[in-house]
Amino acid sequence: MLAAALALSVAVLAAGLNQAKTGTGHQLQTAQLEPVPVFGAQPLPEAIADLQAGRLDQAERKLTWLLRDTPDSVEANFYLSLVKFQSGRLAEARPLLEQAVRLALGRAGAWKALGITPEQKLWRVHRATAQAFEALGRSEEAERHFREAVAWNRGRARPDEDPRIDYGIFLFRQGRIGESLHPLEEAVNTWPSCARAHGEVGRSLLQLDRLETAAAHLNAQ
Repeated sequence: MLAAALALSVAVLAAGLNQAKTGTGHQLQTAQLEPVPVFGAQPLPEAIADLQAGRLDQAERKLTWLLRDTPDSVEANFYLSLVKFQSGRLAEARPLLEQAVRLALGRAGAWKALGITPEQKLWRVHRATAQAFEALGRSEEAERHFREAVAWNRGRARPDEDPRIDYGIFLFRQGRIGESLHPLEEAVNTWPSCARAHGEVGRSLLQLDRLETAAAHLNAQ
């Protein structure tokens, strides 16, 4: 599950997004801290390095102070949510994640300044958000964002990145095997040579005991 969460942070950070949310629980937590500690010149990279090395306490301390000073930072929100997620504190991770997502979806002005239209990035944000919510066990929110990713994609993804494949995989993992075929077969119809799409269709068909059709898709990989 950590891999899914890390994938989310990379995807949203690549979109160059930020977000903020008023969270009373987080404000109470930061209010109880000691005076600002002395960190290096780049607390965010240091915190990320701590997170990746498993130094969760150090990463959390740096990110909490960074978020106090820059509450609109998507990096601080996301990486602090990952720290809490790794620590098993899902209830604390969720508002930070949601916080980052809402600002992320509202950064159209920044995108336009870079010559990028929001539509070119929104499908990636929604897909990454869906994967994170799935990792946090929030299937309803995950499915909503998978659907948004599919709606916003409109052929912008490369074949192996088509969010319909990810949506189908999500439905498969939810035990909704029959439903998973619809987005997966749509992806295959759009990308007849996409090995990933064929493989996932074949896997779903195997679970449904449609062996001959499954074999055809699996052999197309």
